[in-house]
Amino acid sequence: AALRTGPARAWSLRLAAARDADLEHWLRRAGDAVPDPADLPLLDGLAELADSVVLALLRAGLRNTDAFAQWREEDLSAAVLAAVAVAERGRVAGADLERPDTAVALDRAGLVGPADLPLLDPEGRYPGSWALVTRHPLDERAAAWLYGLDPVLRRLAGLSPAPEAYDLELEEQVSERRRALRPPLPGH
Repeated sequence: AALRTGPARAWSLRLAAARDADLEHWLRRAGDAVPDPADLPLLDGLAELADSVVLALLRAGLRNTDAFAQWREEDLSAAVLAAVAVAERGRVAGADLERPDTAVALDRAGLVGPADLPLLDPEGRYPGSWALVTRHPLDERAAAWLYGLDPVLRRLAGLSPAPEAYDLELEEQVSERRRALRPPLPGH
């Protein structure tokens, strides 16, 4: 990335931004050569790119860099601004999971994940908690959190496995919810 200049670097950054893991790798490899948004040619979807870059910089631990300061000045979504505020505060609170889009942004920034739910939202009160569960494969801690919730809440979320096949059915139902909530691919 550091060897590319101008439009090639902008296109490279945009391609990397299609997946959070690729973008994080791109930013780490770029080092001090992360382009400022002002240096990029005019791109469609710059707001979405800015959101992704800011979250990746948070995840990569590059919040105190000049690049972060420049990208932070772009027109970021409310969810990404909330993730930045949480990173500056230094800790996530249960109330940060009130909105699913904010919970997803916190997850993409590496600030929270399903394993944090028993502590942050033990009763499953926040919609963002359910968004976190459906973003990841069901692990033991997230399953334990789901098991501990009121059965009514699980049924409202479409999760009501029969007691005799609890683990397998719960995993299948969470997987179905994950597919239902995933946005469709472009052109489909």
